[in-house]
Amino acid sequence: MRSPKDFFKPKALGAPMPLMAVPFRPSRMIHFFDPSNPKMASKVPDLAGKADVVLGNLEDAIQVDNKVAAREGLVKIARDTDFGDAQLWTRVNSLDSPWILDDLMTLVTEIGDKLDVIMVPKVEGEWDIHYVDQLVAQLELMEASAKSPAIQELEQRLNTEPDNLELAYELAIQFSQDGHSREALTLLYDLLQKDINFNEGLAKKMFLDMLATLGKSHPLAVEFQRKFYTLLH
Repeated sequence: MRSPKDFFKPKALGAPMPLMAVPFRPSRMIHFFDPSNPKMASKVPDLAGKADVVLGNLEDAIQVDNKVAAREGLVKIARDTDFGDAQLWTRVNSLDSPWILDDLMTLVTEIGDKLDVIMVPKVEGEWDIHYVDQLVAQLELMEASAKSPAIQELEQRLNTEPDNLELAYELAIQFSQDGHSREALTLLYDLLQKDINFNEGLAKKMFLDMLATLGKSHPLAVEFQRKFYTLLH
């Protein structure tokens, strides 16, 4: 039997301390959606403006043949959508399914910063929650360890000064230099949304230069070319 105080210890060596209390956000309306359904996925931005929570379901409502498409669809939706004040939740597949490890590894490492809640279905006991908690902590630690100390320091500073565009630009440069193209493009795009001519147009030039380096057919370039076009129009 684990001591209750052990629940407030890091779940993996080197991982941050867990929260002592869950941040409370009122949630009156939750809208479930199937990320593998293109028609439903296209409605998510509108739903985010109406519901307190939008939940990408990967579990029982998704047919076996669509499991991978649903997971990939949720990643794309999370990256492309501005959820505003709405929370993004997901319900992963059960722990005895063949999809759960891929669900957690993909979602935590690729869109962990966008997810507010991961729902675990068919829990049989507290040991199931502890297993998932520890696995998520290890995945988050693995993701963090891939970042240089300079990036980690800049991220911490930006977390305390989210409206500091100079800091965001500096972090984007660091991400680009370290080969984190998606993170750099995401920061630059968010910056350009706030000021299209930031730093006398240098941020826009860096953004476009990165897209050109990736090549027109690169999936990342296609994704951000579309976003940039929308920004201009």
